[in-house]
Amino acid sequence: MSEIKSTLDLVLERTAGLSLSPEEKARQEADELDKQAQGLAARLNSGGLRSRELGAELDLRPPAERAALVRAAAGRLVDLVDFNEAEINPQIREALEILLGQAAEPVWEELNLARREYLAGLDRERALDIERLRAELAARGFSGSALRPKPRTELDQRPFKAGVKRRLA
Repeated sequence: MSEIKSTLDLVLERTAGLSLSPEEKARQEADELDKQAQGLAARLNSGGLRSRELGAELDLRPPAERAALVRAAAGRLVDLVDFNEAEINPQIREALEILLGQAAEPVWEELNLARREYLAGLDRERALDIERLRAELAARGFSGSALRPKPRTELDQRPFKAGVKRRLA
């Protein structure tokens, strides 16, 4: 008499020879590292993780994994920077210093330079937008020195942050 197999037995039989390709395995590991880095950066930025706790957490990892996690978390901190704020959040500087130690200073300087370049580019785009809006309003019959159009100019911050993130790679 033939035996009745469970669904689990059938699945196990059919998948017995299957395994992840090296590319898939590497992609999964990179995704996992990115998730860990994102969580680490969020905890550092919120003040929920301090240097002693970070050191203890990183000491649990092998050196190569530790270095990759530190670089990835620093990159995630750079992603958290909003160049439209009056100044870069000082908590991010502190978090970068906790992660990178002495290497944080050049990253911080490059981040501030990227912010200045972003703001200069934003000012240029706003000026062009104001001129375009004035021309549109003039074509409709509106003009005068009191006319001050409000541009809704925004720039993508990612290209400005890319140089900083390359330094961390």
